[in-house]
Formats: sequence, C-alpha cells, structure tokens
Amino acid sequence: MALKKILILASNPKGDLRIDREIRDLTSAIERSKNSDEYEVVIRLAVRPSDLHEIFDRNPPHIVHFSGHGEAEAGLVLESDDSGEQIITNKALSGLFNLFAKDAECVLLNACTTDIQAEAIKQYVPYVIGTSREILDRAAYLFSVGFYTALGNGEAIKICFARGCNAIELELNNIDLETDIEEVSRKLVVVGGSKSSQKVDPLKIILKRNSDRINQDLLKDIPPASPEFIAKIRQETTRKNYIYKLRDVLDNFGQTIIERDKPISGFEYVQRLTLLNKVQDFWIEGFLKPSLYFNTAVDTTEDDYYEDDSYDELKQTDITGQISDGQTLLILGNPGVGKTITLLQLAERLIQQTKQDLDKNGQNSNIPIPVVLNLSSWGEKRQPLEEWLIEELKDKYQVPKAWSEPWIKEQQLTVLLDGLDEVKEKYRNACVREINKFIADDHLETEIVVCSRVKDYEALVERLLLSSAICLQPLSKQQLLNFLEKADDSLMGLKTAIRQDEEIAEFAQNPLILNMMTWTYKGWSAEKCQKQFRIAKNREFNLFKSYIEKNLAQENKEKKYPQEKVLHWLSWLAKMMVNESKIIFLIEKMQPTLLESRTEKISYQIRNFLIGGLIYGLIFGPIFGPIYELIFGLIFGLIGGVITGLSKEITLFEQVNWSWQNAKSKVIRDVLSFGLTGMLTGMLTGMLIFRLIGGLNLGLIDGQIYDLSELLNTRLSPVLIFGLIFGMDFGLIGVLIGVLKSGFSSTEVKQRTIPNQGIWSSSKNSLRMGLIFALTGVLIFVLIRDLFPRFGVLIFGLGFGLIFGLINGGTTCIQHFNLRQILYRKGSIPWNYARFLDYASERLLMKKVGGGYIFYHRMLMEHFANMELE
Repeated sequence: MALKKILILASNPKGDLRIDREIRDLTSAIERSKNSDEYEVVIRLAVRPSDLHEIFDRNPPHIVHFSGHGEAEAGLVLESDDSGEQIITNKALSGLFNLFAKDAECVLLNACTTDIQAEAIKQYVPYVIGTSREILDRAAYLFSVGFYTALGNGEAIKICFARGCNAIELELNNIDLETDIEEVSRKLVVVGGSKSSQKVDPLKIILKRNSDRINQDLLKDIPPASPEFIAKIRQETTRKNYIYKLRDVLDNFGQTIIERDKPISGFEYVQRLTLLNKVQDFWIEGFLKPSLYFNTAVDTTEDDYYEDDSYDELKQTDITGQISDGQTLLILGNPGVGKTITLLQLAERLIQQTKQDLDKNGQNSNIPIPVVLNLSSWGEKRQPLEEWLIEELKDKYQVPKAWSEPWIKEQQLTVLLDGLDEVKEKYRNACVREINKFIADDHLETEIVVCSRVKDYEALVERLLLSSAICLQPLSKQQLLNFLEKADDSLMGLKTAIRQDEEIAEFAQNPLILNMMTWTYKGWSAEKCQKQFRIAKNREFNLFKSYIEKNLAQENKEKKYPQEKVLHWLSWLAKMMVNESKIIFLIEKMQPTLLESRTEKISYQIRNFLIGGLIYGLIFGPIFGPIYELIFGLIFGLIGGVITGLSKEITLFEQVNWSWQNAKSKVIRDVLSFGLTGMLTGMLTGMLIFRLIGGLNLGLIDGQIYDLSELLNTRLSPVLIFGLIFGMDFGLIGVLIGVLKSGFSSTEVKQRTIPNQGIWSSSKNSLRMGLIFALTGVLIFVLIRDLFPRFGVLIFGLGFGLIFGLINGGTTCIQHFNLRQILYRKGSIPWNYARFLDYASERLLMKKVGGGYIFYHRMLMEHFANMELE
C-alpha cells in the first residue's frame, strides 16, 4: 500500500520562531501515533516561492502543513533568494494548489490570520485549516498534536480538526495570557502588552470546506474524545510545558556580553582561540562524541533525545535554594541520566558561539570563553575558587596565570563545573560556600554551570545561589516502549525481557543503562537476558560485567594484554581515582602517594637518592679533573642524592619563557635569594673539601698551582679562608642564576594534547635550562677571568648550570621513572601506560581527554573500583 505523504513546509526569514523544534515535535507526535507506518513525512525548510513548483512536483502531498508567519490580506511570508522576506500572494497560492495539489486532502496553515489564505485555497482542496486571529505558539502546538494524533489513529479530517480544537480546550486553563502573551505569535510581530492580549485567542482556529464537495454539516455528531486521547494530550502538554521552560533556561544561558575598554591584542586573540580549541578537542571530540557514536539504537546525537525525551520536569523548589543575582545554572539528576552529556552539549554550543564571534569581530570579540572543569580536585587543597580556577586552567589546559588571572577577574570565562558530588562528602558544603563567595566577590556576571547527583545535593546544608536549575529524569515508561518499537530484531530477547518484567523495565529507564544494554545484549535470548536481571541487587553488576567482557572480546591485536591483567590494571586505577577523588587521570601527575607500604616508599626514596647521586657525581667528578674526581664526585653525588631523594612531590616543569617584565619585578628578590644561598652552600662545601683533602695545593688553571700558604699567616682559619673563596664563587654563580631565573616564566597557552606530555616537557626544559645556565656561566668566566684567576667560576659555571637543569625538570624525570618502575614491578600498571590506556579507550572502557584519560562513565569507574580480584 502506498504511503500517504505529509509535506511540511517551513519558512522563517526573521528567525524569530523555533521552526526546527516545531517540526521535530510534529514528526515526533506522528511517529508516536498508532498508524504512523502509513505516513511518510517530507520536510522542506527555508522555503522560497521559487522552490514551490519543484517541491510539489517531486512530493505530491496528501496533507500540506505550513509553519511560519502570515500577513492577512498580503499572503504568506516566505524567504527570498537573498535570505530576506518575500510575500506569496493569495492569488499565487491559490494557483499553486490548482496546479499541484490534486491529491491533497487537507492544508494546515499553522500561522496567524490565515483565514484569507484558507478561503483562497479551499476551492481546490477539500479541507483547509487556518486562523482568524493571531495565535499563541503553544496553542498552535497543542492543535497540531491533537490533529496529528487523531490522523495517526485513522480518524477522518473533520474529526482530526475537532480533536485539535479539543486539545486546546483541554489545556486552555493552563495557558496564562498574562504571561504567555510574551511568546512569539505566528505573525511578523511579537505580541506584547495588555492591548495585544485582547487580540490573541487560542481558539480562533477555523476549518474552511469546499462547499461543492463536502457536506456543510460535517462537524455535526462528532463523537466525544476518548479517555486515551485526553490522556495523550495531557501527557504531551506536561512534556511540552517542561520543554518550554527547559529551552528557555538553556537558550538564555551563555548570552553575557563582555564590556571592554579596548580591543584584545593580536597575541591574546591567538591564546583565546587556542584555549577554545583545547576545550573542543578535550571534551567535545574526546568525551562527548565517543559517548554518542557507538549505539545506534538509542541515538543520543539527536537534540530531542535529551531536550524532549530525557527531561520530564523542571524543579524550581526548595532544592535549588534562593534565586540570586548571579548567573549560575544547576543541573541535577540521578547517575546515568545525562548530566555530563547535557553540560557538554551546552559547552559545544557555547564554543561555536564564541568561535563565530572571534571570526566575525576578531580583536573586538566580546563573548566569554567556555571552559569545562571537574570539581573533584577542589577537595585536595580547598582553595578560594579563583585560585583553584587558575591552577586548574594551568594543569588541564596549560593556561599560565599571566592569562587566566585577568580573564577571571574581568569575567571573560564561562565556567562549566561538573561533579559537585565527586568532591569528598565532608568538603562539599565548603565547596558550595566557595562558589557562592566567588559569585558575590565581583563575579556576578560570570556564568557558571554546576552538575551534581540529586541525592548528594539534597543532603547538603549549603545551597548554591542560582538563577535557574533543571533536574533530569529517567526515561518514562512510554519513551521506553517507543524505543522498543524501533529496535531491530537483534534486540528481540532484550525487548521481550523488558516487556515481561516491570522491574527490568524500570531498570532500563535509565538512559545510560539502556544504552549499555542495547550495546551488550545484541543477539541474546530473552531467557539469557532475564537470567542477568533475576536478582535485583546484581543487575547493575551483571550488566557492567557483560559490557566489559564483550568489549574485551573484540579483536585483540595487543596480545600482551590478557583479560585478567586488563581487569587488574583498570581496577587498581579506578580504586586510586576514587580514593583521591579524581575523574581525569594524567600519567605525568602520578605521585608517590600511590605507594601503599612503608617498604615501597623507602625503596622509592633510596632509588631516587642513588640515581640522583650517581648523575650528579658523574657530572661534577670529571669537571674537577682526574686528581679530585672521586672526592668531588662523592661530595656532589651526595648533594644530588639529597635533592632527588628527599623531595616528597613530583613537580612538573612544563613551560618556560623569558619575560623582561618579570625580570624587572623579581630580579632583586631572586638575586639576593640565590646569591646568599650560593654563598652559604659554597662556604660549607669549601670547608668540607678542605677538611677532606688538606687543601694547600688545589686544582690547576692555566698550568699554575694555586697556593694558599701565604694566607695561613693570617689570624683566620685556613678552613674558613677556603670556605670564603668557595662562597664567593658559588655566590657569583647564585647571582647569575637569580638574574636569569627572574625573567623565566610561563606566558603562553600551548597546544599540547599527547599523553605524558608533562614529563616530556620537563625533560626537554631540564636540558634547555641546563645548557642556557652552563653556557652563560662559561661566558661570565671568559669576561671576568682576569678578576678571578681561579678555577671556580669556570667549573661552577658549568656545574651550576647542570644543577639548575637537574633541579628544574631533571629530578622530575628521575622520580617519575622510579615511581613507574616500582608500580610496574608490583603489577599495578603496565610498562607502556599510555599504549594500554589507548587500548582501553578503543574498547569503550575509557576515553581520551586531551593528554589524560577518563573512565567511560563514573558508574563504570565505581564498578571497577569495587572489583575483588586476586
């Protein structure tokens, strides 16, 4: 049987109507109707008069639906060829239907004051539906739902019309003309004010009939609406009322414009674009899209999946606290309903909006930069929020303080904060207080989003100062049934199990759970599915276990990763991340706190001491020549061992740049600090060396022996004299280091996204800084060799340059290598960690976010953390 064609034409040249949403709602209503398989929906957007002949010729319609604006006697408003407005007159409209609508049964003109167009068309079409006055957008929606619901149930056009009017009457009391009058009407003007409210009548929908072909009394004896129809309209109205509120909340977020005294510089423009690209790469490409692509049964890439089918109500109750003058949006929901996905979909829109503004306005761009951060790390130091933001921007996006601090103070960031519930429970109230304090302290214009599990937020004493809040709900039973109707035969067993068991159906109403079920249970029988769900407390465990097994059963090119090792490594990682309240794992951020036993910690310190000492000794021993190589190697090896062995934290040294401004402001402080430290170190080292080797004849420079015998006649101790000489040399090098160090800083946002990038950067910077300081020390020696005819300047110029490089990055690499080696020998991690985590990401167990990794979902991470493995 040939399908009946519903042709939906839409045109909105002014862009003041959300036509895309209306069409989505209409098609959704048709698809949910009983006889939806008898209809084919054809949609044409941004219709121009020049398009109409071809559209009608290619798609001969049975029902024509027009969405847009009407202009009464003038005609309908379509788009022009230059994207402006063009009126199609009533005479032209009548001629169009005379030529091309021979099979049309009904035309629905869903716009204001279209009764004149309906009168012109009715001589060629049996039924034409229009409006005699302006009509509210919501009333137009209700009529369409009632009309197409009845049409999909096989009703005649006259009954469909009656049902559409009845749908408005059922909900008339829910349409508040005093507030809803601000909605955009289907005319080219926005209805507003008390005078306009007299013109808007949601019931002024009329049916025009071809009097020659249709009985004039066709509307008589229409049967009353069935209880099922009334329930359907109530359900659609509840759903739509929420959607209106939700869309207002989400659409109104991110509209802040930054007021600037002057344009941004060209360099800052580049930094802004770099940060935007990082947020896009990390969270949209790295996290959001991998969350959406693997499952075609529940297609979360469709806007209406979250906007229409996952949200049931908007809660503005006592849970949200007081509505404030700030601009904070709270997103609540149970685990798995899509809080993070919603936040990232919002971030994606904001990123595109900011990029478009940058492209259009360049250095005059005035839209804030959206950044996504996770609050879990706030509990580590519990800093003021501004300080935490500065550190997180540097840690996650490599944004130096020189940029992040003014951006925060000048409210040039939109801050999207996931995981309030991931802050340790004892610190959550303090975290809320810090967010509120940040807002109150001159950040009222900074827009903030906070996500939290609803039960964790309900348990708090503190409440966020909010402008709005939304609470995401599980799928409704009807939405689940609608999904089952569309699922293919590979899920027949799962469909049967859900239909037969109410508890399983309730379990499947969680979007994440349903998504994973449709991925995991393809091809399973109903009996096998029911066995998985038989015991209620084991359902989630069994689902995740089967999900993991299926993904690991994929073709395994990495033969070195047997399943038991993969489970062990991921379980260890999950336990560590849960214990430390981490969501993103960065290999380079691993710390000695991962070592559990006292033996491991002692072994780690001994390894650092020995390797650091060996490297220092090998550097300094040969510098002093074969005579004193052993002695100086031991002395400086001891110094190096202490530096590397006693450090409790692995500090990354990632970005280094020279700044004259920093040099001017910090040079005095750094010169005094390093000069005095160098002098004191030199004195102690000199006295120690003198005691060890006698010190009267020490070192050869230019073939001359440096003799201290003349100085022994003074009252000063030879040991002190030798210490002072060394102190002068070390102090001179300390001054040099202070001058150079005062100008080095991080001033640029760098686009780096590789795993373990912090360690690679630290090693490169260690070599870089060591060479710079060593060569500078040699240069100073050449310039002042006549003033200081001793070996110290040359030797310690080279030596301190190497020390400086080792301290700033070299020690980091030594400590990180030893930590990894201990954990590898213990069996907690594989040797090539990045390759393994990439492997886990390919199997949808983790996701790669920039240079870090995150579990596919927090619920999956908790599953791994709770594993009991041998």
